Amino acid sequence: MSSRGFNIKARGLCNNNNGGGGTGAKCGRWNPTVEQVKLLTDLFKAGLRTPSTDQIQKISMELSFYGKIESKNVFYWFQNHKARERQKCRKISTVKFDHRQDTDLSKPRRDNVRRHQLPAKG
Repeated sequence: MSSRGFNIKARGLCNNNNGGGGTGAKCGRWNPTVEQVKLLTDLFKAGLRTPSTDQIQKISMELSFYGKIESKNVFYWFQNHKARERQKCRKISTVKFDHRQDTDLSKPRRDNVRRHQLPAKG
């Protein structure tokens, strides 16, 4: 199956409506089910960042109840999720830094003007 010389499977356009289950069109990528994503996200929010090999095995066994999954899928999910979280944090800190750069420092703030005024002669 190709479209304009491109392999549909390679483009990730596999029409697999079962969310990563074992039937239907075979696709080269793992498509997690909603339940699998929820469980993985809950584990991540609970503080699990780099699961051990044993933990990965147990997680993948539990997730296999909801659809097709391999241990490598769990490993890469955590790796990618950590990377995306770090990237998001960097982007947020960059935006905050840029915001501070955009403030107009050429005009003194009102409270600074009062603090630096000379006392009145009296």
